[in-house]
Amino acid sequence: MNKVHNLGNLPLPGAHPQPRNYAPCATNDEHDPEKGVGEQAAAPKLHLVSCMGTIWFLAACCVMLAALIGAVDTLFLSFQWVDAVTFCYMFSFGGLLALLDIPMCTQVKIVQEMQLAMGTYIHILTRTTGKGLFLIFLGCSLWAALLANLKRGPWLFVAAALGLLAVVVGLYSLLLGAVKSSRLEKLRRTLRGEGVALHAYAKHAKSQPHAGLTYQEFNQLARDEGADASGDLKKDLATGDILLIFNALSSHPRREAISHRDLERWAAGRMVFL
Repeated sequence: MNKVHNLGNLPLPGAHPQPRNYAPCATNDEHDPEKGVGEQAAAPKLHLVSCMGTIWFLAACCVMLAALIGAVDTLFLSFQWVDAVTFCYMFSFGGLLALLDIPMCTQVKIVQEMQLAMGTYIHILTRTTGKGLFLIFLGCSLWAALLANLKRGPWLFVAAALGLLAVVVGLYSLLLGAVKSSRLEKLRRTLRGEGVALHAYAKHAKSQPHAGLTYQEFNQLARDEGADASGDLKKDLATGDILLIFNALSSHPRREAISHRDLERWAAGRMVFL
């Protein structure tokens, strides 16, 4: 019997997926009904540490370090207790971002559980645009708090530089997310017609139609259905783009399959920001 709940072990896009082989889509004869979607349709081959994931992790560490400097100064040197609590909050927010993109300890159970919980309850932080906005907010808040409370030149310069780095990474993430979202919107417009999305799903969901489209199947759908909309959709989607798309569109807890309801709801809705 098919096990829909056994949909592979890929983490959220905020985390770093384990590498898999990116083989061509298998035919119906090659699918083993006893395997889950994540096992049958191996995701594109991924590096253990993605470039943007590392950048986000470092930016979050910069936020934590700048907040720590502010907390120590206001708590033990200037004795401004209320401001120290503010810096502690910023430190905890930076810790949440760092945990989402931590490049090590990805197999530790508690790390996986916390990443899954954050993907469920604060899902916006797992999206590129949401993470960019949050980094901009934290960076600007740190700047304002540091300039108002720190009076020592060297420490103020170091902390302000760290906060500025977070703002720069946030702006780049926001721009990157907007560009990728715009490309996905072109595909959505080709699926808006009545029954178009359902027909595309039936055509491409071959491994386990009841469970949803796999990574490779959605990639093929994008090539086939988006060929007339834009030339860039004729090419394979980048590995990172596929993970971001599944993270935004899938209703599965681990974002590993796009069901026909997910596809129809997306096609009939509005632009989705990755």
